[in-house]
Amino acid sequence: ADGKDRSFMAPGGKLRDDELKEVGEKVGVKLEGVFTPFRADLDFSQYYDRKAEFTKSDFHIYPYAFNGFAQADEDLFRDLDMPLLAGRMPEAGKNEIIVSSYVCETFFIGGYGQGSEDGKTSYEKISSYEDMLGKVLNLSGADYTIVGVVKVDFDLDRYRPLTEDMQDKSQSELLIYYALSQELQGIRNYSLAQVAFMHEDDLKLLVEKDPDFRTTENAYFGVSWKGNTEDEMYYIWSDTFGTLKDAADYPILWVDGEKNTLADNEIVVSLECLTDALGITFPPEYYNGYGNLDGGKLVREDLEMLLNAVSSLPDLEFYSQNYYDYRNTQKSLSDGRIVGILLPGEGMIDPGHVILASENMLESVIRRDEGVYSYAVGKMPENSSELRKLVEFCYDESGDVSYPLQNPVCFELDAIHQALEVLSKVFFWIGVGFAVFAALMLSNFISTSIIYKKQEIGILRAIGARSGDVFRIFFAESFIIAMINFVLSATGTFCAVLLINSILRRETGILVTILTFSPRQAFLLFGVSLLVAALASFLPVKRIASKKPIDAIRGR
Repeated sequence: ADGKDRSFMAPGGKLRDDELKEVGEKVGVKLEGVFTPFRADLDFSQYYDRKAEFTKSDFHIYPYAFNGFAQADEDLFRDLDMPLLAGRMPEAGKNEIIVSSYVCETFFIGGYGQGSEDGKTSYEKISSYEDMLGKVLNLSGADYTIVGVVKVDFDLDRYRPLTEDMQDKSQSELLIYYALSQELQGIRNYSLAQVAFMHEDDLKLLVEKDPDFRTTENAYFGVSWKGNTEDEMYYIWSDTFGTLKDAADYPILWVDGEKNTLADNEIVVSLECLTDALGITFPPEYYNGYGNLDGGKLVREDLEMLLNAVSSLPDLEFYSQNYYDYRNTQKSLSDGRIVGILLPGEGMIDPGHVILASENMLESVIRRDEGVYSYAVGKMPENSSELRKLVEFCYDESGDVSYPLQNPVCFELDAIHQALEVLSKVFFWIGVGFAVFAALMLSNFISTSIIYKKQEIGILRAIGARSGDVFRIFFAESFIIAMINFVLSATGTFCAVLLINSILRRETGILVTILTFSPRQAFLLFGVSLLVAALASFLPVKRIASKKPIDAIRGR
């Protein structure tokens, strides 16, 4: 954004329930939100044999982690054509989930197994969706039992070529495969293919427990200060932010008294941020099985050491910036200070690298809202007018918030958008050149045929025909020629477009239609043919008919 034509759109926001409803009504699509807990460990790779042959290349097309959780709803499954292939709907309070048929593909190859006391794992063969029922997956420290499998509209065969040996592939083929892998990644990140479905009550409980910190890849908050020497500098960087309100349930070790709000030159940093920046380490027993520091293990001496470390820091330099519009969003302060340390509370999610700052410092680098869902999924409209309305809405960036559309076609379109813009300009001028050339050829043919009929025009004028009558006679002949030209050119262009698009789809596997031949192009061809016929008839007829009949008859 340039800050002139529209308001700046800060990234990192999440969707609210009322927002899902509002957007869904605008585009005519029922949307279902996907919730991804903060710092969630949704990896399930420990439950299948990772030594199984999933691929012969560097590309892995099978899932190994969930994107998040969504509500298991029969109406949703019916609206999205996602029937249950096995099992039943989950019940409340039992940590039951439904997984997709795409997730099952991983276990069909790698089997299912759990670690044993002797460290050896035997993997049970999974050959049907029913075999997945009753299996337990530990996600973010909680055990979930699979009670159902739902079908998802996922064309896995389209991506199977990625698993083939790539040694003998050409550079162009490798480029196509890379684009295909990026397309697959987009589908996995923004669909229901890698989502665990749970009961509505269980989902609400997860949302309530989740801290409201926000992470973005497109902005950062930086802290720096000088060391003992001129060249010695220390830094704290984070792309995860929050305010005191977001960290209300976390214990904070205050440096100089508790605060209810933060000034622009005041921040609270998480313990992990501070220890990494200052090189502070704790005994191994302070860390849990996930490698995170257990705040409950910290004793008074540890807390005093942390306070002394922060109190001895000089004035800090603050930077907040967004990569989308760094000139307009960059903010800096030279008299900043750390006023508190965010601790990982006992039994709570370790916040990791988090910086708490004032609303003013964060407003330009991340969207502040009460949203819950990372993204939303709905069924693509089949009606062309509804589809156009959806696309226009999702590509509208005139407001403060945009809702990008994500699917394989949109991924390809966005990826080659710039190339298509350049190609469209090139093809436009090539088309103009061919059109001018064809128009001159047709015009020359009609004009020459009329000039050879000077005597006929002279005779017609001699027996009393007006110039308009002569023009209508010869224009009728030119019109027939122009219509034959129109039919042949329209048919030829239509067939050429079909052939080129077919070759491109077959050879490259793209889903985007590069060339189109619509009624607009047909009307354009008709109009050019008619205009050329009219001008090519009118000009020579007028010139000949304006002469004396005797001169036209004698060819003078």
